[in-house]
Amino acid sequence: MSTIARPVAADPPRDKAKTTTGEEPVPPWMEMLLGVFLLLLGLVLISFMVPLWPTVQAAASYATSKPVHWFGWKYKPTPDGALLILVILVSALGSYVHAAISFTDYVGAGKLARSWVWWYVLRLFVGTSLAVIFYFAIRGGFFAGSTSSEDINPYGMAAVAGLVGLFSKQATDKLNEVFDTAFKTSEKYGDSVRGQKLSEDSPASDSGATTTQDPSPPAGP
Repeated sequence: MSTIARPVAADPPRDKAKTTTGEEPVPPWMEMLLGVFLLLLGLVLISFMVPLWPTVQAAASYATSKPVHWFGWKYKPTPDGALLILVILVSALGSYVHAAISFTDYVGAGKLARSWVWWYVLRLFVGTSLAVIFYFAIRGGFFAGSTSSEDINPYGMAAVAGLVGLFSKQATDKLNEVFDTAFKTSEKYGDSVRGQKLSEDSPASDSGATTTQDPSPPAGP
């Protein structure tokens, strides 16, 4: 006796995927565009670093200027200017490493949220700006005003700039801790007397109950 095959129920249509925190994920075209942007950014930074290094060595060894050739464009910085450009490029490279690692991790896990796109775009400028501030602080705080570029170790400056760019979040957190301790204000001044202060506490609802935090991992760096 023949049996009647039952129709297989079709899978219900899937709603738009969400990240583990419920945020809207990055669409594939934006994900691809961001990946290409990071890839080209790394190539450009390395391409700028290689021609600059002989100029930095000349500035640190002989305090002389040597022209730099970037994609057919010739530029001759001063010795101190060459060191500053070195700090900017190496810190940008450190920030790029952080952004690239974060991007690959979250894309691979399918957790990259649209709200984090600007983090990747501005990450480079945050790390570079912080490294420049550190550079000026080191030059002004640990070296005399008459110190020339010959007295500066370019390898040490490059290492500090790269680490600041790579760990800019930790650097800003540490600076915040130091300044909060050194310049702590009384409870009667500052944010304590201002309205609408941002707080880490969970906001209370109209009924008086506090909201619980989502235990899921963040959908971005």
